[in-house]
Amino acid sequence: MSTTTALLDGVAAAERDLPATGAIVGALGKLAGTRATLQALRTVEGRARTELDQAIAEASDRERRLHGTAAAHSIGADATTVQLARDAIDRFIRSGDRLVGARRDRASQHEQTIQGRTWYRRPPPERLVGDTLRRQKVGRGAV
Repeated sequence: MSTTTALLDGVAAAERDLPATGAIVGALGKLAGTRATLQALRTVEGRARTELDQAIAEASDRERRLHGTAAAHSIGADATTVQLARDAIDRFIRSGDRLVGARRDRASQHEQTIQGRTWYRRPPPERLVGDTLRRQKVGRGAV
């Protein structure tokens, strides 16, 4: 029995000598949370890199087309020239919109004028029917 008691005393002494495991378990929990956060951030970074690569490719394509168009029309591709061309295009579009509006107004006025002339040349059908009936009565001597 003394051997058993000595063994139990040894186990109790070893337990006292070991550090507490609460801090280690807490640190492992934090590590697992940090790993999950890191993985999520890596996923977001991967998506952002993909979007950046696509944006760079689109910008390169636009620049290539800009230089091609500039060369085809013998104009510069610098920012000032491009802005001047953009402003000229905007002015052209606005004047086209104004022209379309003016043509639409003119067509509407023309249509109203034609309808007005038609009204005076030809009376409405109900007036024609009334005039015809009056003439028939006059012809019979009944007015």
